[in-house]
Amino acid sequence: MEELVEGFERHMRVKGYSAKTRKVYQLGVAWFRSWFEGRGLPDVRRVRLEDLREYQRWLAVKYEERLSIQALAVQGLKRFFEYLENSGEILVNPGARIRESKKHRPLPKSLTEDEVERLLAQPDVGTPRGVRDRAMLEVFYSTGIRLEELAALRLEDIDLAGGVVRVNHGKGGKDRVVPMGEEAAYYLKAYLNNVRPGLLKARPNPSYAVVTLDIPQVWVRMRGAVPVSSQMVEVWVRCYGKKAGLKVNPHLLRHSFATHMVRHGADIAVVSKMLGHSNLRTTQGYVKVAGVEVKEAHGRTHPRERDTEEAVVAAPVKMNGDYGRGRWK
Repeated sequence: MEELVEGFERHMRVKGYSAKTRKVYQLGVAWFRSWFEGRGLPDVRRVRLEDLREYQRWLAVKYEERLSIQALAVQGLKRFFEYLENSGEILVNPGARIRESKKHRPLPKSLTEDEVERLLAQPDVGTPRGVRDRAMLEVFYSTGIRLEELAALRLEDIDLAGGVVRVNHGKGGKDRVVPMGEEAAYYLKAYLNNVRPGLLKARPNPSYAVVTLDIPQVWVRMRGAVPVSSQMVEVWVRCYGKKAGLKVNPHLLRHSFATHMVRHGADIAVVSKMLGHSNLRTTQGYVKVAGVEVKEAHGRTHPRERDTEEAVVAAPVKMNGDYGRGRWK
């Protein structure tokens, strides 16, 4: 059993499963293994359909009011037996005939467009931190990318002239190109040109001169010339939401992006392509859309791109000299 579980974990890594998904599936297999060994069954390769159904009944009793836990446990178990079948460890997959428990998934909430505007206005663009954070929020809302995808962005992934962002190794290990609107590009350019260079300057020792560090990640901390983590970004988003009187997280911005696009006429399949959904049923539609059509739909339907004649109210700061010495204007 130990070798089979280790093989399953290697299989998930090769297939590009996210760390979160791997953890969920590993937990589901661990629960089954504990139940399996507790009943003294001889070999997991001799498990029958009846055994798995008995396990499901055990889950239903143990987690009676927690349908999500039951669903995740069965999902991990089904993927494990699919791996055993595909790797030739078993000839017949008993897990193919068990149904995954239905999870109660309430419809995700969405911010209104006015609430989004209020959130985006929170960072003080008269400061370096405010420019960086405004750029983050704008990119979040303009592209709908995931938290981990935003934190992992590298300079080579940004095409300001083309108005697109490349997401490498997104969920499921898939790459995609996502349109980025003019507002997001404006603040991102201001951050990259006026703020980020100063953040890369550090004094490793008072005896040495200032050195410029080479960091490929787009987002950098205000001190220490260190790339930001997804945990940091999430904390910042929540803090700005609190300042705006809203309860906000990065996923809510992603859902608001999709909701507002559809509301203003974007085809559901176009939105699905932007979001990087592997299954079109997730966004309830199936239409093959070319990359150019995706960009056109984004510019035509995204609420922050429809009114391109509005001037930007607050211009980002420009750096005058060394950021470490605090000379900003």
